[in-house]
Amino acid sequence: MNTKLSHLFKSVVVMSMIGGLLTGCLSEPDFEPVEEGSGIEISLDGSIKQIATKVTAEGFETGDALGLYAVNYENNNQTPGTLLAEGNQADHIKYIFNFETYQWIPVKKVYYKDVNTNVDLYVFYPHAEPASVEAYNFEVQKDQSKAKTTTSLGGYEASDFLWAKTSGAEYGRPVTLTYGHLMAGVQVVLQKGEGFTDTEWSKLPKIVSVDNTIRKAVVNLEKGTVTADGAYDQNVILSDEGASYRGVVVPQTVEAGKSIIGVTIDGVSYSYTTSSNGQFHRHGSHFEDAKTEPSDNSVESHSRCHVSHADDIR
Repeated sequence: MNTKLSHLFKSVVVMSMIGGLLTGCLSEPDFEPVEEGSGIEISLDGSIKQIATKVTAEGFETGDALGLYAVNYENNNQTPGTLLAEGNQADHIKYIFNFETYQWIPVKKVYYKDVNTNVDLYVFYPHAEPASVEAYNFEVQKDQSKAKTTTSLGGYEASDFLWAKTSGAEYGRPVTLTYGHLMAGVQVVLQKGEGFTDTEWSKLPKIVSVDNTIRKAVVNLEKGTVTADGAYDQNVILSDEGASYRGVVVPQTVEAGKSIIGVTIDGVSYSYTTSSNGQFHRHGSHFEDAKTEPSDNSVESHSRCHVSHADDIR
């Protein structure tokens, strides 16, 4: 799996909390209506706002599917309409990405109501048909090390959630659409401690996880907000990207004294804890006075941890 990781870290173990994988931005292609037949079709284009993207260095891949809502303005085009689960100008219409042509292809074409009616456009990934737009239930995957197949997303990819909105899109005029990540990103880099050769270290089995976390979330598709929902009794196994371990978690506060990151190296488990409340959030996660301790209280020999804030890895 390709990633946008372009930073190397020199501490023995560096954990970088990328806030929602959000900060930084690529160029933003236009999202513009395209005339076809007697109507003006809504045609998608855009970029992901990010340090690290949903999956690949290019962003979206062939087969990725977005959902689109189009909401008409009301009162002689003076007032934005209200996003509904059903009954909008367009309801969760699926657009499938073709990387070869770099186009989003709708399974059903969507048109503006008329030349005088503006629309608000709401776009989200991955595609679904939510029963509620105010409280859409979403869950990040427990095992994000699970690989992608020809028929399903991998655990890491399936845990990402992208959202975009453009307000007052006018008939015949180009508008900009930029997707942002609503979840928080976690990146952990392991480097060998003393007593190992490079060959020995590379062969040791390693598992990295986020501990004491909430995996379920409630997403407001109108506002682009997410709220953790559930108990802090879950863990997430991170994806091994070769140079680092990466995962996606629901934005949330982590209670002081709790294990935040678990690392198992050659059967020896370590827990990463903080002495004060920490946060996973979209705009830069923050943990103070964090340290790593072997779970069996033995002398630590494999690694130590250091926290870098989101600003440190731009």
